[in-house]
Amino acid sequence: MKQSPDFYFKEHLDFLNKGGNIDNCTSNFLTPFLFAINKPTCLFVDDTLFNLLHEQNQLNWSKDGMLWIPPKADYMDEVPVGFSSLYSKSIQLLKTVSSSLWDDVRLVVCSQSQKGLHIPVLQSHPFEVNKACDYDLLISFLNENQYENVDLVVEAFQYSIRGAIVDFFPPTSDNPVRVGFYGEDVVLHTFDINSQTTISSLAGYKISTNSDEGKNVSLDILLQDNFNKFYLDKDYCLSGGDSKGGRVGFPFKELTFESFIESHRESYSSLKYNCLCGFISKAEVWSPPWFLKNNTNENPVSEISNKNIFKYADLHIGDFVVHQDCGVGLFRGSKVLDSDDGELQELVVLEYLNGGLVSLDINYLHKLSHYANADTENVVLDSLNKKGIWEKKKKNAKKQANEVVESLLSAYALRSRVTRPPFVADKQIESLFINQFPYDETADQRRVWGEISNDMANNNPMDRLLCGDVGFGKTEIAIRTAFRAILNGKFVLVLAPTTILAQQLESSFKDRLSVFGAYVNSVSRFKTKKEIQKIKESWANGKIDVLVGTHAVLYDDIYLNNVGLIVIDEEHRFGVKQKEKIRSIKHTIDILSMSATPIPRTLNLALAGIREISTLNTPPKSRLPIETQVSYFNDSLIKAAILNEKYRNGQLFFVHNDVKTLPNYVSYIQKLIPAISIGIVSGQMPSRQIERTMNLFVNKEIDVLVCTSIIETGIDIANANTVIINNAQQFGLSQLYQIRGRVGRGIKQAYAYLLLPQGRVLKRDAFKRLKAIEENTHLGAGYNISNMDLEIRGAGAVFGYKQSGGVGSIGFELYSLYIKEVLSKLKGVKTPDILPQDVIVNIYKNAIIPEKYIPSPSIRISFYRKLSSVDTIIDIDNIEDELIDRFGPIPNNIKKLIYNWKVKVSAASCGILSIEKKGSILSILLCQSTLEHSIKSVFKSLPQLSTEMGWEYHFKSKKNDELCILFNIEKDGDISSKVLMFMDKLRAIIKQ
Repeated sequence: MKQSPDFYFKEHLDFLNKGGNIDNCTSNFLTPFLFAINKPTCLFVDDTLFNLLHEQNQLNWSKDGMLWIPPKADYMDEVPVGFSSLYSKSIQLLKTVSSSLWDDVRLVVCSQSQKGLHIPVLQSHPFEVNKACDYDLLISFLNENQYENVDLVVEAFQYSIRGAIVDFFPPTSDNPVRVGFYGEDVVLHTFDINSQTTISSLAGYKISTNSDEGKNVSLDILLQDNFNKFYLDKDYCLSGGDSKGGRVGFPFKELTFESFIESHRESYSSLKYNCLCGFISKAEVWSPPWFLKNNTNENPVSEISNKNIFKYADLHIGDFVVHQDCGVGLFRGSKVLDSDDGELQELVVLEYLNGGLVSLDINYLHKLSHYANADTENVVLDSLNKKGIWEKKKKNAKKQANEVVESLLSAYALRSRVTRPPFVADKQIESLFINQFPYDETADQRRVWGEISNDMANNNPMDRLLCGDVGFGKTEIAIRTAFRAILNGKFVLVLAPTTILAQQLESSFKDRLSVFGAYVNSVSRFKTKKEIQKIKESWANGKIDVLVGTHAVLYDDIYLNNVGLIVIDEEHRFGVKQKEKIRSIKHTIDILSMSATPIPRTLNLALAGIREISTLNTPPKSRLPIETQVSYFNDSLIKAAILNEKYRNGQLFFVHNDVKTLPNYVSYIQKLIPAISIGIVSGQMPSRQIERTMNLFVNKEIDVLVCTSIIETGIDIANANTVIINNAQQFGLSQLYQIRGRVGRGIKQAYAYLLLPQGRVLKRDAFKRLKAIEENTHLGAGYNISNMDLEIRGAGAVFGYKQSGGVGSIGFELYSLYIKEVLSKLKGVKTPDILPQDVIVNIYKNAIIPEKYIPSPSIRISFYRKLSSVDTIIDIDNIEDELIDRFGPIPNNIKKLIYNWKVKVSAASCGILSIEKKGSILSILLCQSTLEHSIKSVFKSLPQLSTEMGWEYHFKSKKNDELCILFNIEKDGDISSKVLMFMDKLRAIIKQ
């Protein structure tokens, strides 16, 4: 009979309760144990096991009714103001649950040293949000329990009110909750903090009380009623606290993913729950869902939402913005004007140099774009009195955009004239090769590989840019591309910007390709002259299939002979001369460039058609978010972090970006933990010494690598899963993100500690950077980080072109618009005579977003901006759906606004410049140039159209020779559907 681990525990619960002992439990036993228990349980575990149990069993409160109580250490209190420790989060959750949700607890795992823990508990009933919930009582409860009222809910203990909708983020939930009060109907959903749109519906939700005024209660008292108590000692012996009940051995051993792939994926049983490792007994193999290829079940990591990763930057009061006519100014919010006839009009207020103000009508927000966040330094405002300076900036930016597009287009044209035999796919052997990939490929990887396969199957050389976040699988795609080239008898050159990255890539390519008989080698400063000479000879004689090297290989033609494919990793990190050299050879050779810097949607769309771009947005199934903590420099924390890695046979990076004082930290760590082996690496060391040290670290002969930011790019060592970054306040945002990305590359829980000097008070910008890193721990956060970081720097470096005078002077969004305009012109794409933004629509008064519906000026403006960039009716429908999702049923003012934009889109497509209603007269102004070839058909059809709509009409000529049709609509109360019908019919006439 098959006996799963949870079934085994169910059978042995009585045995444990009677004092029995189960020896040699695995570190992931806790997950099946949770599924086996039949009443609330507390497990006291030896302190040394706590972290490993926490990592191996991805259990939490919101999904499993599970609480963790970690050991207390002195360094837990060494957290700067504004940041939180992992310990404080756990205790806060325990206190919150203990106050009013204790009956929902299924399992508590408590470190032995915390058995005597006292916590403040205000015992009370939870507030139940359900179909019978009262709106006022909910808001009152949130206020009483110290929830902060904000515009957008993104953190725990925040709430937001938008008319009939209340959002709140309890600390007991992974996602915030949205409650809609629609008359008798109360609707609950969870929602995503990035997109602010709903995820899934809830039947109800219990909010616990939050107060520091409760009396201190010991853990023993909390557990005394209805709780089973078990114990786990340091030898993984599970017991009921009394050893008289006999001993049995746990019949399962831990099954790693690698072992499963190598030996057991032909015969196994599936667990109904996820944990990081599976189980194996003499008779049976049990696999968690995430082990299985193409399994759609959730892995043990948190889900990320890719929705809304690419978007225009939202505006916040104080941000720097660009008005196309006036230049860089400050966004100061909005104001609503109420005219004498009762018409409401919302205006956006912009501030310029010396206090100059501009009020911009919401119908012209297409002229407004984001420049930089409010905390960006060294931004210079433009002057309203010196518009010539702004015009010069725009002229220079347009010139540069033109150069960029012409350069890319000329390269594109040159490549399109060059032909080469297609790379033929051997489906059988490629399928075997792809199946050897030890991880479950993501949907994005499958899609991108399909795009590259199509490129290689063409007659023209490929030039594709592959963008993806840290660890999302770009290298695997590059290896598959190289494999296809090798099978077609081509040689592959792989370029890396640093020696360490070149060494890492050599290892990765060798691991995958050597099994299939491909020979991989590398050229770098790690090699002696004699070794390099031998490699040259082997390469020239066709004995090397893949050669990995730094920029040095670009200056020796012997390496460039007979190359069929060049893979370029992090091209933007190469110097100007290297980029020029790459450009000079890439017209005739297949090129795959890779970048960990994601491209914002605006530039991606602008460059579509002249640069083939593929993106990887989805993390591998086995990845866990990196636990990130900002703390003061502390001996106990550093010692604990190192020993934790040592205990689980792992390794650690200690990053200190000052070469002169780097050796001091080797001595410091050696004194702190004498038994630890330490290596040191910096860019100023001799190359052979760097190579030796890195090889020792890769081969697990060094526990701690003390290094500079030399490890920032490309290092992929699955066994190194903790990084300590000293003087973290001195690093840039993207740099911190990249360094943190050096850990967490395998399936182990990874940790990042960002250390500040004791007592250091952070400047605002440094605080913002560190807070962004602390908050953006979810997989795929690189897109958020990159967008923050690229707002002022732009993404020019990704493509290898200069930035001064372009992105930096006019802003990223406007520069992308210029790129798109130049591209359209050079490709002969006819620009529409009329854009929706150009059409004047004046049918309904008060077509605005009421402050009562969206109180925040920033959020209101963000929706006006979305409308101002629409191209289709579908775009408008999507915005309407988002409004309803986030703010509830839309009022009449917004219905009018939505209708106006639908009219604008329809009018632009059928040659109408304006539609205005004055009294009983509706005037429609036609664009003669647009209707030049169909004006006779329009005249001929008007009588019938007039009859169908029941409106009398006559013509009126304008001074500029445009033609105006005047309709008498005196008898018609609602004209909305008829106006859209008229334009549909007019469009049909034009297309005839």
